[in-house]
Amino acid sequence: MIQTQTPANIATGTPQTRSIRRKLLSGGLVLFILANAIYCLSYWPAAKIVWASVIHNRREHLVDCEHLPFFPQVQKAFSVHQDLTAKVLAINGVAGFEPEQLTCKIYDQGLEFIKGDVLLTYRSRAARAAAERLLGQNFFGIPYRGQPVK
Repeated sequence: MIQTQTPANIATGTPQTRSIRRKLLSGGLVLFILANAIYCLSYWPAAKIVWASVIHNRREHLVDCEHLPFFPQVQKAFSVHQDLTAKVLAINGVAGFEPEQLTCKIYDQGLEFIKGDVLLTYRSRAARAAAERLLGQNFFGIPYRGQPVK
């Protein structure tokens, strides 16, 4: 016997169609939640730091340019703490540890400020880890970035 589809029949459906509909709905919901999570995480600073550290073997501080110290303060910290600078450079695999000058504009057509941070370059994750243990979170109040050298 051929069964005709009535509105009540379509809404309830057979157990197989309800199961398929439920799977499609739950799969779509999972994709929606996953897409939103990826979108939200891409704008979260902590996620950017983890991405840089784990995937690219870099260290980022993500401090805004206006909150960085002025470059003469960075140079002064390097001249005062030459002993720690020498210890960092003595680590096997560290290629460089030097102040970096950045030009910042607070707004378009505004004044330019010469700010600075510290750049640590290394050849391996082990060298990076050893330098981070020695330096801690910053170099005497100056944020530092780390980049691998090939």
